[in-house]
Amino acid sequence: MSNIHQDDVARITSYNSYYSAANEGAYKSKSVIDYCIPTPTAFKEDRPEDVSAVETALKLMTQSGPGVYLNDLYLSSTSIFYSMGTAFALCIIYIYLMSIFAEYLAWGLVILTQLGLIAVAGGAFVYRGQLAKEAAAVNSTPDAE
Repeated sequence: MSNIHQDDVARITSYNSYYSAANEGAYKSKSVIDYCIPTPTAFKEDRPEDVSAVETALKLMTQSGPGVYLNDLYLSSTSIFYSMGTAFALCIIYIYLMSIFAEYLAWGLVILTQLGLIAVAGGAFVYRGQLAKEAAAVNSTPDAE
């Protein structure tokens, strides 16, 4: 049993017959996101009277705010694709280097943390000794009467 319904087949057949070269007013096109977009050469050959209208519409679209933005994206698409490829390659290199050095980095950080804790404990011990000396000096001073 096929997933295509008979109504869908009839609809596709009617579309194909309507947009065939034999139909008057039809033009060769490509389907872009389910819209028929005429190919530039076929449109100029089949509908020369509409070429100026399409060129004007295209010019207005490329000069508007969003149109300028999309045109800038199109113009910089090569750089964008190269940067995406470079980012992917750098990520792979970073993952590879991390797989080599991650254990050494982790142990280095553990050792540095331990040394830091030992230094803080030593500093606290020395500070406690100084406070004890100061307290002893204050307690041994005779009171003036």
